[in-house]
Amino acid sequence: MTEPKAVRRNFLEGAYSLETPADNRQFYAGWATTYESDFTRPRGYAVPAEAAAAYRANAKPEDGPVLDVGCGTGLVAEAMSGYVIDGLDITPEMLEIARGKGLYRRLIQADITKPLPVTTGAYAGVTCTGTFSRGHVGPGALDELVRVAAKGAVFAITINVRFYRSSDFETKFATLAEDGWITAPDLAEVAMYHSPDPDDPYGADTCFVTLFRRL
Repeated sequence: MTEPKAVRRNFLEGAYSLETPADNRQFYAGWATTYESDFTRPRGYAVPAEAAAAYRANAKPEDGPVLDVGCGTGLVAEAMSGYVIDGLDITPEMLEIARGKGLYRRLIQADITKPLPVTTGAYAGVTCTGTFSRGHVGPGALDELVRVAAKGAVFAITINVRFYRSSDFETKFATLAEDGWITAPDLAEVAMYHSPDPDDPYGADTCFVTLFRRL
């Protein structure tokens, strides 16, 4: 009975220790087929649903297409029925799981730390969950997400609270707002897991659901 807990903890430790985009691609390639059974369902991973709810509260399906960045296996899209959504992820194996759900209009393999193969201003909204976190992507990637968003686009992005503070996202958001690219973000702190492993040191972690608009 203890082995599944150990496996889930080890996967999370591994995810938080990644250092490069190549590391991320390799790690999630090996986790793709069991990502939901090992991690999201047992823990009650709440982050995708929280981001989707924030987005739905601020943008209508008819507003236009949404880019789901770091879409993984498609958990955000599952919570956004009625919206036209494209998914973007660095890992082909995760994208294949998402493809099988039939929820996305288009799937894009790309690294958001580099220029994206996406037209400037193409999207009326952007969601992103689980990507801005330790071992993953820092605040510098926000520039490219802002670029692909149309004026007035809604962003619903989750950022691990520990990582938000240690990587100084506050300064990055302030700069983007001062330079006239985005509105000042609203931050709502929420639990990341509804059913955390009681032995998991990350079980009580929280994230900021970060909501703002492209100017």
